[in-house]
Amino acid sequence: MVKDPDDQVRHTIELVFDKFVELGSCQKVLRYFRQQNILLPRRHPCGYHEGQLFWKPPTNSSVYTILTNPAYAGAFAYGRRQAEPARQIPGRPRTGHLHRPLESWHHIQQDVYPAYITWEQYESNLARLRQNATAVTTPDQRARGAARNGAAILAGLATCGVCGCRMKVAYRLAHRYYCDGRRRTRDEKFCASLHGPTIDAAVTEAFFEAIRPAQLDALEAVLAAQAAEREQLSRQWQERLKRARYEAHLAQRQYDAVGPLCGLPGYVA
Repeated sequence: MVKDPDDQVRHTIELVFDKFVELGSCQKVLRYFRQQNILLPRRHPCGYHEGQLFWKPPTNSSVYTILTNPAYAGAFAYGRRQAEPARQIPGRPRTGHLHRPLESWHHIQQDVYPAYITWEQYESNLARLRQNATAVTTPDQRARGAARNGAAILAGLATCGVCGCRMKVAYRLAHRYYCDGRRRTRDEKFCASLHGPTIDAAVTEAFFEAIRPAQLDALEAVLAAQAAEREQLSRQWQERLKRARYEAHLAQRQYDAVGPLCGLPGYVA
């Protein structure tokens, strides 16, 4: 197996991984692709269009599939989905298959395919996706979470120090961080309800204090990242234009190759 010879296909796949490293969540990568009107390549695995390449609007599942597929890290894996007998429907052997964590896969063989990312980066991406989870199941599995929309700086990130659940945000005159984990599970009082602006001010001050020694370096890094992003977007549109021109030229050649049938108007051979 080799990488797809189509430049646009390869560059689009690379862009998915680059943006996940930069933005940190599958949903933000999806939002970026939607805002920039970037389509994702897909080859039909079977049926009438088997093997043909199509460009489709990205979805959360398509982005997640790319990020979690070990083939893009050059590895062959067997046992990513395994049967759960309790979930299988009698007479339907393909039902009840669940995705398993990497450590539970039956077999992994690295360096089988040409890789888009390293295996270390792949494992880092999986860890980042797990950390983005909003649910906390056990005290030793405190997911960091992903930043959410809203004026609150810690929306989606703050964790309750009492029960370990993800804190919620209530927006009124001034937003508040609160946790109702014990109320939902034990019918007890709220774990905490904290004044949001006060916490945000402390977080902001600590952030700027931390970056003050390297503000110039940070500014240069931001400008360099913006320049790289503009170059990536320009390349995407140039490749789409190149593909459109090729398809138009191909259609014209096919049309010109069709001859008239018996000289009758309205018919071609």
